[in-house]
Amino acid sequence: MESLVLQPLLSFGFMASVLAAVWLFARHQLQVQRTEWGELAARRGLRLAEGSGRCQIVGGLEEMDVQVRVEQRGAGRSKKSYTVLRISLNAPGPQGLKVSREGLGDQISKLLGGQDIEIGDPALDRQLRVKGADPQAVREVATLPVLQATMAMNARLEGHCRVEDGQVILEASGVLLRPRLDRLLDDGLGLARQWRAAILEPWLAVTRRWQLSHRSEGSVHTLEGEVGPLLLSVRVDPTLDRGPKTRIRLSLPEPLPGGLGLRVKPPGGSEGSGIGLGDPVLDSLLAATAHDAERARRFVREADPSDDLHGKLLAVLHAWPKSSLGEQAVHLNAETCAAGDLERQIEAAVELGQALVRGIDRLHRAG
Repeated sequence: MESLVLQPLLSFGFMASVLAAVWLFARHQLQVQRTEWGELAARRGLRLAEGSGRCQIVGGLEEMDVQVRVEQRGAGRSKKSYTVLRISLNAPGPQGLKVSREGLGDQISKLLGGQDIEIGDPALDRQLRVKGADPQAVREVATLPVLQATMAMNARLEGHCRVEDGQVILEASGVLLRPRLDRLLDDGLGLARQWRAAILEPWLAVTRRWQLSHRSEGSVHTLEGEVGPLLLSVRVDPTLDRGPKTRIRLSLPEPLPGGLGLRVKPPGGSEGSGIGLGDPVLDSLLAATAHDAERARRFVREADPSDDLHGKLLAVLHAWPKSSLGEQAVHLNAETCAAGDLERQIEAAVELGQALVRGIDRLHRAG
């Protein structure tokens, strides 16, 4: 009888001892992790953030945001811990850019018609999967050197490496401590530098061609400068979910005649809205406003045919429908943020701006 009473108590005591040992071991491991991660963070100019019984390393290095944390994958006996390093590139990369190691699921997806972007190198196309909303923009930045570096990282990393949502992400099995954690951070920073440089190079080429200044704050990039008598300002924010990601403002040296303003008519817009310019094509596609309608009409009517002002207006306002012409500026707004697109957008805006300046001068001379 006594044994029947003691057996449940002994079983309960044993289970309680096991749970206590597991709790103490987990607490000890967390303390070791906290100590080593804190030392690494201090040494690298980062900081240790704690909360809810977990810790992570966060901070900024070389204009990039760094985060290291432990993530759990799976459930039950298959549950595993991974140390995950995320480095935000803070560069206006192509929308939806994703580069990852090709797995069995990707190969099956390809056979079923899944879309990816072929780079043209057989080894890379076989081992990496490259995706993005704009293949041309992706090929601008996904150059052979950075793809080869990504493939090499996947080959030697005890885990997985990918580029996604403007981040370089490295994952390694287990909770890493020194020296493996230092090595993971060094590997990640080295790869992130290459990707950031590859993404920025097409933009820097644009600044060199147009002799613009360039500054960045987080993921927002601003280009500014003068193109003859025109003042050019470009703001690119690839993180915006709504609204134009690229905004170009080209300021004219003086207001347009009559206070002319132009924008694309909304779908179903009335041809009689605003003022008529006396041109059937422009009046059918564009909504015009002016405080001096006759002078605005004269400006459009007397433009030099060799300037093709009508064609340049449509080239900007119809190609990028969220754009507009204000009293003293061309506003070109675009949904994309590829450097190749920006080159064409600046060129179209500048050509229109120069034609507008010549048209204003021509009207002044005519009196």
